[in-house]
This record gives sequence, C-alpha cells and structure tokens, in this order.
Amino acid sequence: MSEQTAKSLMQIFSISKTYWVVGTVEAELLKYMPMGLQYRSRKKTGKNSWINVSGSGASMSTKVGPVTFNSRGGMWVNLPGGFNFRGRWR
Repeated sequence: MSEQTAKSLMQIFSISKTYWVVGTVEAELLKYMPMGLQYRSRKKTGKNSWINVSGSGASMSTKVGPVTFNSRGGMWVNLPGGFNFRGRWR
C-alpha cells in the first residue's frame, strides 16, 4: 500500500466523535432485537466513504477503485464477471 493511500485511509477513518456516539447508541439498542432479524444502516459521509451501523456496532468504510476497506479490517475486491473477493487487510 502506498504512503498516499495509507494517509487518505487514516483521514477517512478519523471521523468525528459525534458519528461514533450515534452509531454506538443505535448498536446498543439493536442488541435487544429478536434473533433472525438483522439491521444494517449505511450513511454516506463523503464521495467514497460511509458509516455503517449494524447489530455488532459501527464501522467506517471507504472505496478506492474496485477495493473497499473498512475500519474493522475487512476488505472487498470487485472482480470481473460479477465475482468478488472478501478478506482481511490487518
């Protein structure tokens, strides 16, 4: 990973505390949902970045070309033919 890409990821992942507090409150409320129901919310924060809220908490994701990284270490690569690869970057 180039130094410029690493710097841009760090800028995207360093979001304001307000978003994390909102995401944490939503995640706490979602712990009491019945099994079988899932909740996901995605709020766009920039051209290629989002805040994701689910039952397991909040995270941040950014897309760089065909590759998407999230703050929990997940990585998705869109491949030709409708395929994708999912892995870890840390």
